[in-house]
Amino acid sequence: MKTIWQDLRYGARMLAKKPGLTLIVVLTLGLGIGANATIFSAVNALLLRPLPVKDPHQIIALGMRDNYLEFPHGLSYEDFSDYREKNEALSDLALYWTLSAGLSHEGRAERAIVDVVSANYFSLLGVDAIHGRTFLPDEDRVEGANPSMVLGYGYWQRAFGGNPQIIGETVKLNGHPFMMVGIAPKNFKGILEMLDKAAYVPISMIGRVAPGTTLRGRANHNFQSIGRLKPGISIEQAESDLRVFDVKSLDAHLNSSVALAPIRLGAMLVGSFSLIAVLLATIGLYGVMAYVVSQRTHEIGVRLALGAQTGDVLKLIVGQGAKLVLAGMLLGAIGLLACWLPARRATRVDPMVALRYE
Repeated sequence: MKTIWQDLRYGARMLAKKPGLTLIVVLTLGLGIGANATIFSAVNALLLRPLPVKDPHQIIALGMRDNYLEFPHGLSYEDFSDYREKNEALSDLALYWTLSAGLSHEGRAERAIVDVVSANYFSLLGVDAIHGRTFLPDEDRVEGANPSMVLGYGYWQRAFGGNPQIIGETVKLNGHPFMMVGIAPKNFKGILEMLDKAAYVPISMIGRVAPGTTLRGRANHNFQSIGRLKPGISIEQAESDLRVFDVKSLDAHLNSSVALAPIRLGAMLVGSFSLIAVLLATIGLYGVMAYVVSQRTHEIGVRLALGAQTGDVLKLIVGQGAKLVLAGMLLGAIGLLACWLPARRATRVDPMVALRYE
């Protein structure tokens, strides 16, 4: 024990002799540990941990490809309605859109994450309210009607102290009153669990959450869709079934085709580019900074020994790292554009081809 204590004291004296270099190394290690912890938490939440829903292996994400974007993306409410009514491989199909909105009650206001969902969202997932109820089947039928709200568990605890008697009272969303009809379970945070949802509202109220937005028009691809496979149906079989419907409706969908994926992977890919961008940026920035520090440790030590300020050295490292990151982003954007433009031209609809399927 005495030897260990002596080694620790010696190490501390050595570090104290070069405080600038020590600070830079500590900051780099701290950034790396924090970044890796964040990335692991994100990967665990997005891909590894099963959703706290009924039979999560049956839940899939549904996205669209078209002649403008080959990568799977969201779909319109009208496309969703068509697929929901006419497919034979899914027992149900639901819609959601994650947005930021203002919530206020009795003078307490905050900016919060809200999910706008179809009325069958909770029933498809097999999630029941712990107090009150979820949405009724007809609460999303008439646009602008039924301003009801299911509160997320965390917001319910923060804003109302976990009081179950608030069921039936109103809370304002973007200044408009909504009646609180239920409380979501503690372990349920929607499909994208990294974003703790404060509330869920029917998709019929989309105009209150996102002013100027309507459910009409196939060009509005902001919505994400989830489905439940029928027993014994695989993702491949379901995708094949839905693509037959694509061909039959080619004139309406304008060369659109469906893309299915397991819910964890699909929820991250379909309509969640910002989350992917944050994760990749975090990894990239740490990697660049770590590389700069490792390659220039001797130079950093010399600069500090000659009297350079720690802050100046840190600005030098961050500046050089930022230039490398920007150069990589520019190169990646050029590559993406070079791949996207030919793909867009190649997948444009040929009217003569469309006529063959009529």
